[in-house]
Amino acid sequence: MKHIIISAALLFATALGATAQTTAETQQQRESREQQEAIDILLKENKKLKQKEQERKIWGKGRFLKLGYSLAQTGADMQPVEKSKYGFFLSKGTTYRFPTIAGMIKIGIDAVWFDATFAKYKSPYEDLMSGAWTSELEEINGSDYNDDDDDDLLEKLNVGRMSVTLGAFGVGPNISVAPFAFLNNGLSCLRASVYFHYQPAMSLYLKSENGDIELAPAFCNMFDFGGMLTYRAISLGVEGRWGKGKFKPIGFNTLFIDDSEEKVTRKFANTRLYISFAF
Repeated sequence: MKHIIISAALLFATALGATAQTTAETQQQRESREQQEAIDILLKENKKLKQKEQERKIWGKGRFLKLGYSLAQTGADMQPVEKSKYGFFLSKGTTYRFPTIAGMIKIGIDAVWFDATFAKYKSPYEDLMSGAWTSELEEINGSDYNDDDDDDLLEKLNVGRMSVTLGAFGVGPNISVAPFAFLNNGLSCLRASVYFHYQPAMSLYLKSENGDIELAPAFCNMFDFGGMLTYRAISLGVEGRWGKGKFKPIGFNTLFIDDSEEKVTRKFANTRLYISFAF
């Protein structure tokens, strides 16, 4: 009987030991699994952060500021085209992009918050009013024709012909392609974009010649179509910009219009070269 009791005790102790060992292994496996799950979550989060950072490097934050030089020309009804001596512009806006297509294409909407353009034009009559024409005037009036004090004063007051156009709240589509987005190097940040915008604007045309100053403001519908090449936060681009509005006639136009209150259509056309900064 004694032997039986001892044997039973040994079996019971062995069973308890096995159960304890199994419980300890199960606890260890659970802890190991939980640690692995935590590691997997951290790895996934890290991967997402890296993807977001890479996407930010490629596509930027969307905000842009353009500074550029404008080759401009303008003309109104019954008036010769005036080409610019020089012109400048400043533009600011934001591009709102949709999710990436095929990992390298993004379609978006541009909002152009403001666009300011200045252009100084050559007078279409500069050739007529200089050279041989001036020589004939000197022969008629004497060699001191250009020395007249009143003429000198008027000459100093003349600023020529120019226009200022201020646009706001422009909008239009933007398509961007990053052909090397799949690479894990600097080329992945290279992309090309094309866009088209409509922008309402107010334009002021000024003519100051022969001592007279004339101003003509008007609302204009402006459009631009262009493209740019971007690397990280810097872009180089070119765009064509055009539009027109109804202005009061000034200068040469008034010779051909019976009613001075009648409006004439003045058209603007620009080729704009620029550098853009994303931020």
